[in-house]
Amino acid sequence: TLMIGSNEWRAMLSDCNITDPDSKYTRPELLDTVFISTNYEEEGRSLQSKVNIDDKLMRFEFYEALVRLGVAKYVKSGGAP
Repeated sequence: TLMIGSNEWRAMLSDCNITDPDSKYTRPELLDTVFISTNYEEEGRSLQSKVNIDDKLMRFEFYEALVRLGVAKYVKSGGAP
C-alpha cells in the first residue's frame, strides 16, 4: 500500500521544485495545507477511516493532493503553459 507522510511530502515538493517562497500559491507552508486538507477525515466510523492512517496520505489521497498541487501551481497562479 502506498502511503506518504508529511516529511516525505515536503521532500517530494522540494525535490520536484514545486515550492516557491515568493509565490502566492506555492509557498511551502501553503502546500503543507494541501497535505492536511487532503488527509482530513470527517467521520471515523467507516471501514475506510479505520484502515486510513491519520498522519499519512493513502494512494487515493496522494492522487487528490497531486491534483490540488497542479491547481495551485498552474491554475491559480496562471502559470499554465
